[in-house]
Amino acid sequence: MVQNRKKDAAENYFGSLPTVHIYAEFKNGRFIDLETESEVTLKNGAIVRMITLSANVPDEEYTRYTDVQRKKVLPEGTTLFIRMPIVNEGEFQFVIKLKETLIMKKAGNKEAVAEPCRCDVIDRIENGFIKNLVKFEPFEAGSLNQAFFQASVRYRPKNKSHATNIYQSCFLEDGRSISCLRF
Repeated sequence: MVQNRKKDAAENYFGSLPTVHIYAEFKNGRFIDLETESEVTLKNGAIVRMITLSANVPDEEYTRYTDVQRKKVLPEGTTLFIRMPIVNEGEFQFVIKLKETLIMKKAGNKEAVAEPCRCDVIDRIENGFIKNLVKFEPFEAGSLNQAFFQASVRYRPKNKSHATNIYQSCFLEDGRSISCLRF
C-alpha cells in the first residue's frame, strides 16, 4: 500500500516537523520493536533521539550523560515576544521584559532548559482578525512558561490547554525563537 507522505515535510505552526515514537528493546546488537517484535528499520541517514534509564549506561560513559552545566543566555532587561495562536482568528503577541538574567541548565547531553526567570508581561499585540474587547493589564510572572500560561488563561479563557513549548513560542527581537539559545 502506498502511503500519502506529504505531511512528513509539512511544518506545524511553530516550525516543527512531525515525529513518531518507536518503543524498542536492544537485544543482541539490534533494536526490536516492542509491538511487532521485529527489528526496527529506518531510512538511511535517519537521526534518532534515544531515551533509556541511566542505569543502562556503562560506567565509562556515565559522566558524559550526567554532568550539569549552567549558562547565562540573556541579560536582565531583555525584551522577548510570546506568540499565542487563536484558532481561526490569528494570534496574540505578548511583549515580555526580563527582570532577571535568563539562565539555561544542561544535564548531560540533553538540550539545555530555561530556569525560572521573573519577567513582566508589559504589552499585547493583536495580529489577524481578533476582536477582543478585554483591556490589557501588565502582570508579572515567575517564568516564561508561567507568563504564557497566565496570558492564555486571561485572553483565551475557552482554550482547552494553556501550556506551550516556550522554545517554539518565545522569540527574540530579531525574530529567532529562544530555541537558538539552547546548548
